[in-house]
Amino acid sequence: LGAANTLNAAVPVTVPAGTFDLNGYNQTVSQLRDGPIAGALAIVTSASAATLTVDQADAATYGGRLTGALSLVKAGAGSLTLSNALTTTTGNFTVSNGTLVVALASSLGASTNIAVAGGTLDLRVAAIADTATLRVSDGGKVVVAAGLLESVDKLFLDGVQQMSGTYGAVGSGAEHESNACFGGSGLILVWTNPTITPADATWDGGGEDTLFSTTNNWAGDLLPAFDGTTRALFAAGGSTATVDTAVSLYGVSFAC
Repeated sequence: LGAANTLNAAVPVTVPAGTFDLNGYNQTVSQLRDGPIAGALAIVTSASAATLTVDQADAATYGGRLTGALSLVKAGAGSLTLSNALTTTTGNFTVSNGTLVVALASSLGASTNIAVAGGTLDLRVAAIADTATLRVSDGGKVVVAAGLLESVDKLFLDGVQQMSGTYGAVGSGAEHESNACFGGSGLILVWTNPTITPADATWDGGGEDTLFSTTNNWAGDLLPAFDGTTRALFAAGGSTATVDTAVSLYGVSFAC
């Protein structure tokens, strides 16, 4: 391409044995598919950052490669299936509408930013880089195939970074289950926790017992959060503290 949107956006694009080079310019097409000869011989690329938006209403399969710094946006109500394990692009993948089906490992290349702003990302295989950030917005959903464990570095749901652990649909066995964001019975494994700024809570032992869950045992008679964001400070108050509930603390400090 020599300029942005040189091609008529209503025209479908078929990439046979050859290269479709965006050359650093954004382009919208109504469909993306490969020709009779698919695989490594069909390539969509851009050496510098450029975005190909596929705004399609029906179903199509692209079995060619995506390379360079190319980003892909799946728009339109139809489904686009990616099925080439030789894709190496470092660009972003965004689903804004319809369905993006990932049928072969590495079909999302080396991308470290996968966003589901709307529509569905249908993962049939593990294809997201372990170093990637997965973002799922309200109205978007990630469907994970049965028996699949897909690893990502970070997960954001509606813009909020989530804790490490497993995520999936209700009944998947994940630590965090949601039918709003996830479908299928497979799991998303998240490696990295959000950065935590701990809140200090001082134990003063002012209650009638020694239980962690007793509000009056904490300074200000305020029960702190036990979700890993609290640093518990033990100083002059009370010589005994009894953990009687599930507790995760950022840290513990004892003063002489």
